[in-house]
Amino acid sequence: MNKRAQAFLAKMQEKELDGIIINNLKNVYYLTGFWGSNGTVFISRDRQVLVTDSRYIIAAKQETSGFEIVADRDELAVIAGIVKDMGLSRIGFEDEISVSYYHRMQAAFAGLDLLPQTQFVEGLR
Repeated sequence: MNKRAQAFLAKMQEKELDGIIINNLKNVYYLTGFWGSNGTVFISRDRQVLVTDSRYIIAAKQETSGFEIVADRDELAVIAGIVKDMGLSRIGFEDEISVSYYHRMQAAFAGLDLLPQTQFVEGLR
């Protein structure tokens, strides 16, 4: 895990989050080094995952270190599966998302606490 991810985990603990979803591409790049036009990151204490579609899998593997790379078009389904398998309940997310994406999140993470985070990654810079 890189130093940025370590600082990220410390901030997550401070905010009492079990995990957080990052989908702003600038923040994905800041955390992972991956600069594709499709990528979502999920970070918890035990897993750091970058989900992208299959077009970017080779670039993601070359540009990223310390993150598990998953190729899938439905990033929320992948992350929801991870969250449920790990028994997590307090999931943060960047608050600069569309209403439709938020509704998709609510469906994917039904019964869990979705907690909007303002400038979470930007505050680490």
